[in-house]
Amino acid sequence: MKSQLILTWNQIEEFPTIKHLKDQLEENSKREKLSPATWRAYKYWLKKLLKFTDKTPDQLIEEAQRDPEETKKLLRKFKNHCIESGINENVAINGTHGPIRGFFRHNGVYTFNWKTPTKTTRMIGQIDDNYPLFIREGKKLVLNRELLTEFQSKLNYRDQLILDCLISTGLDDGDLLKLNVDFVLSQNQPRLYLNNNRQKTMEDIHVFFSKIASKKLREYVRKERINAQPNDPLFITTLAERKRVFLKIHGRKYTNLDELPEGNRLSNVTLAINFRKASRHTGIPLVKQQQSPLRPKRLRKVFESACTHAGIDPDIKDIFMGHKGSQSKTYQGKSREELEFYYDMVEPKITIQIHETDESTELREKIKELQSTGDDRLKALEEKVADYDAVTKETDMYRKKHPELGNMIEDYLNKELAKQLKERLTHQK
Repeated sequence: MKSQLILTWNQIEEFPTIKHLKDQLEENSKREKLSPATWRAYKYWLKKLLKFTDKTPDQLIEEAQRDPEETKKLLRKFKNHCIESGINENVAINGTHGPIRGFFRHNGVYTFNWKTPTKTTRMIGQIDDNYPLFIREGKKLVLNRELLTEFQSKLNYRDQLILDCLISTGLDDGDLLKLNVDFVLSQNQPRLYLNNNRQKTMEDIHVFFSKIASKKLREYVRKERINAQPNDPLFITTLAERKRVFLKIHGRKYTNLDELPEGNRLSNVTLAINFRKASRHTGIPLVKQQQSPLRPKRLRKVFESACTHAGIDPDIKDIFMGHKGSQSKTYQGKSREELEFYYDMVEPKITIQIHETDESTELREKIKELQSTGDDRLKALEEKVADYDAVTKETDMYRKKHPELGNMIEDYLNKELAKQLKERLTHQK
């Protein structure tokens, strides 16, 4: 019998069972549109299944409809085969009982009694614990700026900016990478503001980019995307990435630039590869098929934790992050100004590089706003600002020399100042 392995994926997609699968996935999607990421997962696991069984998709469905129990056993054998070939056990379970089981279910095979195996403790959780992104400083948790600064230095200019954007917004990498140049060009306030919806769930997002990230984005557009049209992608592939694609497709290096593919929208797959390489250069040991603790998607959790540390109401946090939740619906009518007030409390906790001179200026402005309150603590704070200006610009050295001063200022601004400003806003209304 001639092996089915010679079939290309384009040929495989012509089978009726595969076409029906795509139709079902589109119909069940909230947007009635098949996500490229979802289809990539199905493609990856279906190719492995067809190779393992040496059968066509139609043959597999015909056999499964005749004897679902036998196909259930096949699924178990396939899962064990994947594990034996080196795939992580949890990944193998997710693949076989996700896309593969979905392939059979969407083609009318009864799968409700197909038990999903129990997963093992996730190794990635243990790895993440070895590289915490929040560390203890006295009685507080603060961003692990030393680790993140070292990691960021190993990224290229574009990806350094993306790191700042991800950590200051909590966006999914896919939602950030789908932005176009006009997102930056159409705004002129210090903080860029995103009012959109999540690609994954279609939930509303209302979130800000930090002042530093916003400033860097504007510089990036001015320097790197100066000839781009408003509807062009904000982030595109670099020359090095285009060379890598050419080598992968043709199995050789390019001979002239005209052979290389055009720079197109950066994908989250390419971004993940770049972050993984930077992790290795940072000194983090990684093994094959093991996620890096400094991956794009982990930065979303950093922003979520920062919101909690800042004491933000969970419903406001849901609005920032586009979480599902009935309670958050009542907050969706809040103005940009109101949401920015809460974001102002979060921003210091997710800023990787702290510029002391900028903080000193902001302290002086805050003091002027509160001088009318008659709070005796303002006098002490004013006296400390002079010392603050004289301290070295290196944040780490500053904190080592004046830890009690750093804690006093941060506590004051994040707690007392926020409380008083909130009260003032309430009275003004």
